[in-house]
Amino acid sequence: MRLDKVKFQESTGILVFLLLIALAAFTLAGCSGGSSAEKKEGAVTESAGEAEAEGEAVELEPEEVKDPAQLFVNSCGACHGHDGNGVIGPAIRGTARSVEEVEKVINEGKGSMPKFKGGELTEEQMKLIANYVKTELK
Repeated sequence: MRLDKVKFQESTGILVFLLLIALAAFTLAGCSGGSSAEKKEGAVTESAGEAEAEGEAVELEPEEVKDPAQLFVNSCGACHGHDGNGVIGPAIRGTARSVEEVEKVINEGKGSMPKFKGGELTEEQMKLIANYVKTELK
């Protein structure tokens, strides 16, 4: 009788373990967001505006992003927070810097902030972000 109880406990433990692995795999599969080819063909079902409203980053090809809010969320939100109140980087909401100064920091970096010039952002996108920081994150 005791041997049956031990076997039952072992099989229950294995079943719980397998369910946890399946749950983790399902969760990670939901985070993948689809392939790059699907995004280029417009197969992404959630619009940038909807994701922005929910504070989520939407992955697009870098040159495709023209929305300043989405550019900020994608490129700056991880450090400065989606609302500009800071996470691991300083809060930039209501900064006293001018648009030109903000753009210079984006271009050249400052302290532990990397420079974006010659990187993933175009000149136009850096200007859009700088203007967004000054006009929308008051």
